[in-house]
Amino acid sequence: MAENKTKNNEEQINSTKKEIKNTQESINAETENINNLQSEIEVLEGLKTRLKNEKEEIKSQKKQLENRYATATEWRGDQYNGFLGQISILQSEYESAYNRADVLLDSICDEITRRKNDINSSEGILGWLKSKMNDLANTLETLTN
Repeated sequence: MAENKTKNNEEQINSTKKEIKNTQESINAETENINNLQSEIEVLEGLKTRLKNEKEEIKSQKKQLENRYATATEWRGDQYNGFLGQISILQSEYESAYNRADVLLDSICDEITRRKNDINSSEGILGWLKSKMNDLANTLETLTN
């Protein structure tokens, strides 16, 4: 009977050790996933900063264009009207570039948020796995006492 108890105890120990190994592998995989997401967030944050700066530069250049040629009052004639048409097209291009940069910036912000939310949801799983690991370690410790 003592032999059966020892055999059963050994099976429980081996089973618990296997479960600890599997749980640790899951923790490692989740940790790697979080690290990858954090790296992606860093890259996206850099892109976001650059794009914000470029967006402001586009806005500034458009404003400079408007200010520079809004004061050209002494020039008149067909060439002036054609020139104003070209300036209007250029202003539209600046506005279009600004709007595209704005849409892209919004998309980058959305991706950053999505990755941060993925990390937050992984933290729940990771916390659960760490708790499970603690329980298993406790079980192993009580079995080997």
